[in-house]
Amino acid sequence: MNSDDEFDTGSVVLDRTTLGSSLATRQLLPNNTYYWRVRAIDPDDNKGVWNEGEPFQKSFADQTVLGRSSIQNLHMFFPDADGITAGYQTTTRLVMWGPVPGASSYQVEVGAWTGAICNYNSPLTSITATTAWSPLGSSPSGDPYSTPALTAPANDSLFALSPTHQYCVRVRPHDRSDTMT
Repeated sequence: MNSDDEFDTGSVVLDRTTLGSSLATRQLLPNNTYYWRVRAIDPDDNKGVWNEGEPFQKSFADQTVLGRSSIQNLHMFFPDADGITAGYQTTTRLVMWGPVPGASSYQVEVGAWTGAICNYNSPLTSITATTAWSPLGSSPSGDPYSTPALTAPANDSLFALSPTHQYCVRVRPHDRSDTMT
């Protein structure tokens, strides 16, 4: 497998010999177009001609390739549905979304709504392995923007959003090969 359609040796991604007629890699591939070819080798190590397969594109969470956002069904959920039943309800709203195949985590950013645009210059940022996120508490200053730019999931409980402000939320999926930037 190669990232160059001329199969230049400097761009080899995977070069394996296998017994049988299939091969799978456990190697994480970055977003790219990949070209592949196979050839038979007999028991005397005589190699046959190369047979090229159709190229394929790995485009995890790449909006320009997918033609849409990889995050689907992003919405706000308010668990206190009836306001009467005790026990499972909360006054904290949840941001929820549909799972992205291959995602190992999600980066959630909360920015201020200015009335015209979403301001993500100093977002509240969290990483979660689930398809839901919520700020669970108050920061020491009461300001959700006084936190460091990257917050570990264990520290989510330190932050709360002000009920008198409006916010925007965006979510980005990550696979294990991503760096969280």
